[in-house]
Amino acid sequence: MLQVIRVPFDGQQIGQGYNSKTAESIGTALSWSPPAPGPTSGQAVTSRFDQVSTQESLVEALGISASIDARYGLFSGDAKFNFANSNSVNSYSTFVAGSCQVQNAWYLGQDFKLTAAAEAVLHQPGGDKLFRTAFGNMFVRALRTGGEFNVVSSINSISEEHQSKISASLHAAFNGLVTAADFKATFERALQETSGRTSVSVFMYQAGGVGKDLKFTGSDATKVLEKLDQLPAIAHRAPIGFEAEIANYNTIPIVFPTEEETEDLKLVLDDCYSQKKRVLQFIADVDLAMSDDGRLIFDNLPSTAELAQMRENYRASLNKLMAHAIKVAKGEMQPPAVYVANPPDVPPVFTRSQFTPSVRRGYARVPDLTGLDFFGASAVCEKSGLTLALANSVASYKLFKDGSVTPFSSGWFNYGVVQAQSPLPGANVLQGSTVKVTMTTD
Repeated sequence: MLQVIRVPFDGQQIGQGYNSKTAESIGTALSWSPPAPGPTSGQAVTSRFDQVSTQESLVEALGISASIDARYGLFSGDAKFNFANSNSVNSYSTFVAGSCQVQNAWYLGQDFKLTAAAEAVLHQPGGDKLFRTAFGNMFVRALRTGGEFNVVSSINSISEEHQSKISASLHAAFNGLVTAADFKATFERALQETSGRTSVSVFMYQAGGVGKDLKFTGSDATKVLEKLDQLPAIAHRAPIGFEAEIANYNTIPIVFPTEEETEDLKLVLDDCYSQKKRVLQFIADVDLAMSDDGRLIFDNLPSTAELAQMRENYRASLNKLMAHAIKVAKGEMQPPAVYVANPPDVPPVFTRSQFTPSVRRGYARVPDLTGLDFFGASAVCEKSGLTLALANSVASYKLFKDGSVTPFSSGWFNYGVVQAQSPLPGANVLQGSTVKVTMTTD
């Protein structure tokens, strides 16, 4: 068993007891002295913004470690976990998530000694068991403070192309690769071409700071970058508890659970946590379908009553999963068993609406000419109000002014079909523009 572990801060105090089996902070068995001033008083800063598509990648982008004890993902009331759960990723929207964490230096207690009350417990009959019940098998040795700032942006559009472009532009803006004006232009163009059927929602979570330090940034990338720049000073001036370092009672004879028991418990709780994230994503899919955005981007949705029933079924399954996980975590299920949903949780499937981009007056959309012979390509271009031109010169034919093609030398003319074109299919160009094609020559 590890001598030292680190867990998210959940109100722990230095010297407080800790039960590694249930992940509970309990009674305080130790007194201690504050550390002497030391040279290590700097800060550590990490920052990232990612485009995410699953609950797993959202949790990772928000800086929640994949190796974290599953109990925290399942049961923690921590504000950051609540933020991640309340902004669960659905399967149809596009998400940009980011996290900036500032960690101050560790504050390490020293000269730990058993209190008189704890020593008295150990000297009672069955004192080892009583001690574990009252004070756990580990204690809080150090605390780390700091601050963090998290953003989750949800992009919805009837056009998957615009949804992807807005996401990429917002991601680049958050990373300082493009200006906020570039993102605004991308968003406004999407609104115009989708007749308003596009939306961007931004949610923010900040830990650390007071008053004006906590001002909401919205989707303004410039303000987000300003917040990232200010966060180290905020975390130094008004920090919050960030992490706790937990150590064994090295000088006290404690009977610990076997390594096999601990590993089995961890495997089952890890699986429960994975299932929880999966069901949360199913619920998020249904919530999107029930929202105003759902009616914009999906066709043939079930009725509101049917969607509500689907959501309740998923919630009921989630409640069963959590009840199972609680029994396992409390040691009430021996040996711990993997949870199997009955009936199995099947993801909801919705059909995205077909999107036909609008074309502005005086413009034409370039057709796909690939595979057409020259005459067929000419006819398609003429129908679209465009002009066809050859981009390559082939010795085996020549083009006359009237648009016809005749053999350059009788008996060896082989004309070919379009293999490439410029502009590409789908581009919006002025009517009367020229489309250049490259023909196959064999």
